[in-house]
Amino acid sequence: MVNLSLPLENYCPAKDAMNRSVLIDSTKSTSQAERDAEERLRSDFSKMSWLSGTSEKRTLLLMRSAYTESFGFALQSYMFKRTENDVPQRITYVDYVQTNSSADKATLRKGDVVLAVNGVSVTSYSHSSLVNLISSLLTMRLVTIFRDVPRIISLSVRSMKLNLLLEEKVKELRELESREKDMVDHRPIVQKIADGYVDEVSPSLLPQTLGFHHVIQVDDDEEGPNIDSTYTTRL
Repeated sequence: MVNLSLPLENYCPAKDAMNRSVLIDSTKSTSQAERDAEERLRSDFSKMSWLSGTSEKRTLLLMRSAYTESFGFALQSYMFKRTENDVPQRITYVDYVQTNSSADKATLRKGDVVLAVNGVSVTSYSHSSLVNLISSLLTMRLVTIFRDVPRIISLSVRSMKLNLLLEEKVKELRELESREKDMVDHRPIVQKIADGYVDEVSPSLLPQTLGFHHVIQVDDDEEGPNIDSTYTTRL
């Protein structure tokens, strides 16, 4: 079975024509080029706050016999801005893995974030650039790290929808309060007196508004995630 849980510095693949499994020989050292690539990756990862506290990176080997053959997985990319002043961060992750495909045999899983391809950091690549790179390869080493990105995306979208709904309802409340205040300020108020005739009541004797603004307070200091764009591609 495929064993690809070891870090990049211990990576040394051997071919198996029957099942394309990967053998990891931890006794062999990598080349200087691979060590340099790993150092560049560490530098890139240290700048990405959303990777903090996650599991260890994995290096996976995926192979196909022809360009017309699929690796058996789909990539999806999102651009995030947590606040208006934040620099957008791209997350490209695996959204689908086909059963018994090369990706499945390499233990690639839904939610894996793609960090590097063949020792080159792809965290700054656009979605189309990454797709073009992978499409040009028959064999590739993927450096991934698992984040439950589909759940993060789902919760982020839900949070944004709830925030928009809340803003809409607060706006309706403010409009209702404004109309009620206009009614109090500009329309005569009357009351029935004990001896049967109607007398006008001064608006100054009534509350300035009949709304419920004193009951609700909306805390809008924290903004939800801002998703700029999304792309999905099967590979």
